[in-house]
Amino acid sequence: STYGQNVDVWAIGTMLYEMMALKHPFQDSNPMLLYQKILSGTVDPIETNYPPPLTDIALNILKTDPKERDEIKDILKNNYLIKKAQELGIVE
Repeated sequence: STYGQNVDVWAIGTMLYEMMALKHPFQDSNPMLLYQKILSGTVDPIETNYPPPLTDIALNILKTDPKERDEIKDILKNNYLIKKAQELGIVE
């Protein structure tokens, strides 16, 4: 597969998950099992006090199948993110 924007979105999802869950989304000491976990896209729920819309964004952009993963334009149109950006005065 070729490198593109979808890979960047997945990488953002990985970082967002790590910041929220304080752990890597895919963990295993065995490289082959780690590879299988990444391919399956199975991650633990984020057990924090973050609002569900934010955890949903993180989990959705970690989907292994790029066709199921939100694109950056979809993420930027997310009502929760828009509302928070407005509250912070980032956008009008």
